[in-house]
Amino acid sequence: MAKIDTGDTVVYTTNGTFWVVAFREAERFVFCGWPLSTAPVDHCELHRKASPSKRLYVLHELARLNDRRGDYARAELSRASDPD
Repeated sequence: MAKIDTGDTVVYTTNGTFWVVAFREAERFVFCGWPLSTAPVDHCELHRKASPSKRLYVLHELARLNDRRGDYARAELSRASDPD
């Protein structure tokens, strides 16, 4: 099974809704959108894997937020641009 990552679309199996993943925090996914929402990892199934360009786009959009999704995205973008 493919690793679920930023920008991937999952289906929340409890109610059938679709969410775009911001990041994983312990055993929960944190989703894009408002209000900030989370769900247990074991209640989600991968629906569509994001392309590398979509993942990068989502990270840049999340980086504009002043919450833990923005903190995560800024750290990921910083890591990606660090040559070491």
